[in-house]
Amino acid sequence: MRILALDTSTWVLSAALVDGERVRERHQALPRGRHSEHLPGVLLALLDEAGLALEAIDLLAVSLGPGSFTGLRTGLATVQGMAYAARRPLVGVGSLEAMAYEAVTAGEGMGPGARLVPTLDARRGQVYAGFFRWDGSALEQEGEALALEPAALAERLDPGAVLFGEGAERYQALSSRPEYAPHGPKTPPARAIAALAAGRAAPFDPEALLRLHPHYVRRSEAEENLEAGRLRIPGLAVSGPRQRSDAAQGGGEGGPTGEG
Repeated sequence: MRILALDTSTWVLSAALVDGERVRERHQALPRGRHSEHLPGVLLALLDEAGLALEAIDLLAVSLGPGSFTGLRTGLATVQGMAYAARRPLVGVGSLEAMAYEAVTAGEGMGPGARLVPTLDARRGQVYAGFFRWDGSALEQEGEALALEPAALAERLDPGAVLFGEGAERYQALSSRPEYAPHGPKTPPARAIAALAAGRAAPFDPEALLRLHPHYVRRSEAEENLEAGRLRIPGLAVSGPRQRSDAAQGGGEGGPTGEG
């Protein structure tokens, strides 16, 4: 199976073209908010290197978050367009799940029962954290991904947990913990997204394609400021805390906006 996979959840754009045992990859560090300028060229370069047209791809895969709001929207919209044009299925994969999968399959010596806590930098003094258990052949997610202050995450760590990722690396409250594994993956690699997506492929369905949405985990700073009455928009009077809209409460179809 040929899989074209993409992660835009962080400042590192990761793309992979998997063809059986052959894996071609691109990893490119980008300034914040610049994914859209580089995405088409990176994906086309992978296809050109393999001598393939988009129609030769069997499955597309993309990270759904959590991570950069702008990056997630850009990545998903790009791959949705490609999947629709080529009439190929698209599978969404969690960015923290991809990091956990990479950790257990990259020779890190994790045996059955290992508990993994991948993290990403959520900015504003928080980290995104996921909680997974490895049974020796598959990952089991234990609860939803969370946006937490470093000290709050440190209190949640079980003895023997394996903590890793750019979120833990950034904050001393986490990087100084005995659970911290500095050699674990820092960001989600697209090859892990491809590997996870391979077992979830389904026939092309345009309606299912459009139902995919980023998993933001928390609201944007602009939404929180608007709710608290700290944001002033011309023509919109806001006095005191504002009731959250249905879209904000449940993530909505559009999801939060305005945060890198």
